[in-house]
Amino acid sequence: MESPDTTSTTTPGPGESILVADDSATIGRLLEAELAAAGYDVTTVGDGRLALDTAPERCPDLVLAGVTMPTMGGLELTTLLRGDPRTAGVSS
Repeated sequence: MESPDTTSTTTPGPGESILVADDSATIGRLLEAELAAAGYDVTTVGDGRLALDTAPERCPDLVLAGVTMPTMGGLELTTLLRGDPRTAGVSS
């Protein structure tokens, strides 16, 4: 008996965007390259404060943030994004 194919791939729809916030330029570039190659519109910033400033302008579908970054870490960023009505629906 053949087993069903459980592999699933999802192609991003038009305009699906991701905001990447990481103080490591290497990690940021790697995520940006991989996500862009997968079809996402990617914006990369170097810390949580820049992400907090950028998110309301860009209205991303998802924010990927490092936990520890200068000026503001990912956990604080997530709390502030969820508390702002403009970004409360962003997944992080």
